[in-house]
Amino acid sequence: MDDASEDTFIFGLDFQARSLATLINDEEKSIFIAGTQSLKNENQIYYFAYDENSDQKLFKQTFPHDAGEIWYLAGCPIQGDVFASSYMTTSEACILIGCHLIFVDLKNGMEQFNKRKVTVNEDSQNPLTVAKWDPHHDSCCLTLAQGTAIFGWDSRSNKYFAFLDDFNLKNDNFILGRHI
Repeated sequence: MDDASEDTFIFGLDFQARSLATLINDEEKSIFIAGTQSLKNENQIYYFAYDENSDQKLFKQTFPHDAGEIWYLAGCPIQGDVFASSYMTTSEACILIGCHLIFVDLKNGMEQFNKRKVTVNEDSQNPLTVAKWDPHHDSCCLTLAQGTAIFGWDSRSNKYFAFLDDFNLKNDNFILGRHI
């Protein structure tokens, strides 16, 4: 940094974080969310909004993510109040792996007004490690990776529409959702 007057922000999280995502907005500020990863199911999603034109340059808020440790966050590319969180919950009897589509009201205190569970292969012991939104078709479709399986999920019908099992680098003919 060449300019000594440039602002630097440091903020600590209650637990270790594994995931960070950006959210779009219609204002001139940068918005990020971070998800913690604790085995105690006391996980949180941290919301940070940075506005260099405001007196209060950094706004931060947290809300609970009681579904489990957050493995991945993905912000919707056209709706700033929608993101997906993939998580893993551990209990005494089993490990639950899943994904939630979380709809939040960013203007009224980050209250969750809708949460939908995405169910893919519940028999798998692999976590959902990647979630990516399709920027086309009103961003209603989400691609999820679980181990070597890839799922296409439609948030309107709450069902998966595409499934590719045992995907690896040898499947080089699979490009952009079309099998050639």
